[in-house]
Amino acid sequence: EDLKAGFSYVAGHVEIRTAILLSAATGFFGMSFFFILPAHTEEVLHLGSEALGLTMAGFGIGAALGAITSSRMSERWQRRVPLLATAGLGIGLIAFANVTTLPLAIMLIIPTGFAYLMLACTNNCQIQLLSDDTMRGRVMSFYAMGALGGQPLGSLLLGYLADHYGVPNAFMFGGVACIIIALLCYWYLRRVGILKPS
Repeated sequence: EDLKAGFSYVAGHVEIRTAILLSAATGFFGMSFFFILPAHTEEVLHLGSEALGLTMAGFGIGAALGAITSSRMSERWQRRVPLLATAGLGIGLIAFANVTTLPLAIMLIIPTGFAYLMLACTNNCQIQLLSDDTMRGRVMSFYAMGALGGQPLGSLLLGYLADHYGVPNAFMFGGVACIIIALLCYWYLRRVGILKPS
C-alpha cells in the first residue's frame, strides 16, 4: 500500500515526476559511461590502469566543484540547472569520446563530473523541497531507484554499442541522448507552465 501510494503521488506531481525521469534517463544514457571507461582508456587512449585512475580522479575533482557550486546557487536557478547540467553532461561526453591524449581526457572529464553533480545535487534538493513530509521518504526511494538503478542497466546498452560500433560512438550516443532528454524535459516544463521565459 505504501509503495502504491508513493507511486500515485509521484505520478500525479508533474515537477517531481519529471525530475525523477530526468535523473533516471541521465543515469541510463549518461552516467553508464563509467562502465565502459576502462575500454576507452585501453582502446582509445592506449593506456593502462594508472591512466584510468587519473581520469576517474579528474571526474571526482569536477564532481567536488559541482557540489560546492550547487550549494551556493541562487534559488531562482534551481529549476533550470538540472536541465542545463544534463545538456552539459551530454556535451562533455561527446567532447570526451574521441580524445586520444591523457591530459586532454582529464581536462574534458572534469566538466563532465561538474555537470553530473550539479544535476544530482539540484535535482535531489528540488525533489525533497517539493515533496510532502508524509511522502518524502517514498519519493526519494523512487528517485534513488531511478538515478542509481539506471546506470547498470544503461551499461548493457552502452557495452553493446561499444562492442559493435566502437567505444567513441557509444560515448557519443550517450551524450546525444542526454542533450535530447534535457531538451524534451525543457519543452515539457515550458508547456505545462512550470518554466517561464527568462
